[in-house]
Amino acid sequence: MNKSGLRKPDVVMVCSALGLAAVTLLCFGWLDRTGSGNLKMTTVVPAKGQPYSVAISADGTKVAMMHQEFSGPSGGVTRDMIEVRDVQSGREVGSFSLPTINWANRAQYYVSRNLMYCDGGKYLLAFSGPDTIYVTDARSFQLHALIALNIPPHSDVEVDCSASGSVAALAASFNVYGLSIKLFDLDKGAEIADLGGILDKRPESYTGDGMAISPDGSKLALGISSGEGSVVKLVDTRTKGFLGKLALWDEIWNKHLFTFAGEGALVIGERRCDDRSEKCELRSAPRGRTLRVWDFGGNGTVRTLGWPGAEAYGSFGASADGNVVFGYTGTGSYCKSCNEGGGELKIDDARFTVWDRRSGRVVARSPSLKVEVHRCFLQIIGSCTAYEREPELQMSADGKAVLAFWPPPSGPPPDKAGELEVYRRH
Repeated sequence: MNKSGLRKPDVVMVCSALGLAAVTLLCFGWLDRTGSGNLKMTTVVPAKGQPYSVAISADGTKVAMMHQEFSGPSGGVTRDMIEVRDVQSGREVGSFSLPTINWANRAQYYVSRNLMYCDGGKYLLAFSGPDTIYVTDARSFQLHALIALNIPPHSDVEVDCSASGSVAALAASFNVYGLSIKLFDLDKGAEIADLGGILDKRPESYTGDGMAISPDGSKLALGISSGEGSVVKLVDTRTKGFLGKLALWDEIWNKHLFTFAGEGALVIGERRCDDRSEKCELRSAPRGRTLRVWDFGGNGTVRTLGWPGAEAYGSFGASADGNVVFGYTGTGSYCKSCNEGGGELKIDDARFTVWDRRSGRVVARSPSLKVEVHRCFLQIIGSCTAYEREPELQMSADGKAVLAFWPPPSGPPPDKAGELEVYRRH
């Protein structure tokens, strides 16, 4: 018996009458707060303490976790250890240590991603600091090559690698005129191209506003500041020519992230608002942020993914074939009186959503995720800022699994293990 009192034709008429936006929300179930029911969650517990960086393999079956160990009389010598675990069984597949580092009198960099799988899971890239990226064979766990960051110290470096090719890209801007964009062949362990001159004699600049490389390594997306404001430009990595551009028309404080969805589409999102953001207007959130998908390889249209009342920002990604896109989608509010009037963004509900890229249809939505809550109690020395933080999320290259990770808070990580959660679509 239909307890709602609506027959099937009535439901169709109601959905039609509500209009396109409401059909999207109600008929596709985007407002379902219980989750989609087609995700299986597995918990992965690291054996060596709480990791500070993680990565999920291309097929979603393994998780790599990086831990930092301190030694020496003043803790100035560090060593990073990486353990890899099978998601389904939880067993350790392998572990290895990176070379010991002495940070004294060494240049230091901030790298956008400390750990990532590349080339279909063939390689693991690890930034262990202070100025070297290590390329490790993900099957044998043997060190394969080194990438030196030969740029001025204290630069912010964007790092990305191709999901199905052996190319890695590094981009950094260190002053008005300084630009470094380099490509590396991971198989050869050597630099293969310097794209730093592509913006010479142009009235525009790269300011670290997003960078991504396509799955096969043939295209590069760069966030550019120009007379049009924020613009994303596509570069052919082989010819060094520009393939196209899209003006974003965002506010000046909106900092972007990019990821390719296959070779013909680019997903455009915003960074989360945190202490590292130089241009960050926390009071402007929540403001209905969405993901944008630019179909540059097709008809050039831009589709938005998201819905009223939710925020899509921070963590997002896509499968290497471009069939699915995922993103963090949360609801929250801004508390003006929190932090002694400094304000705080409160997270009411943290989730992620997976869409079919071509139709925009939701194919999976997670249950509510844990939120890290940092409170200030009896602060006597120094300052303290209360905050709530959603987990970091990553999608496997095949688009079938999403990893949820809660980084350790500022200061030394706690002694207890930090659990990870892997959600896999049936």
